[in-house]
Amino acid sequence: MPSYPQTVEVPEVFPRRILRLPEVCAITGRSRPTIYRHMNQGRFPVAIKLGEKSIGWFSDEIEAWLDSLPRVEIADPGATKESA
Repeated sequence: MPSYPQTVEVPEVFPRRILRLPEVCAITGRSRPTIYRHMNQGRFPVAIKLGEKSIGWFSDEIEAWLDSLPRVEIADPGATKESA
């Protein structure tokens, strides 16, 4: 009887996934109405049609959108302002 390894490493052939709305909401922190509003305004990736009543988003497009958001610099609360 042949012996097979317990784990098999599978190369990541398809790193792109399709995300459904609940997962997109959880990842982005945006509500359903906000996602649809921003999508209609061209400020969010456009969904793809999966079926008659289902849509999804490509994971890499959501990741790219998140990476494009502006960063916020938070001042160091321990720093003191110098008097002019």
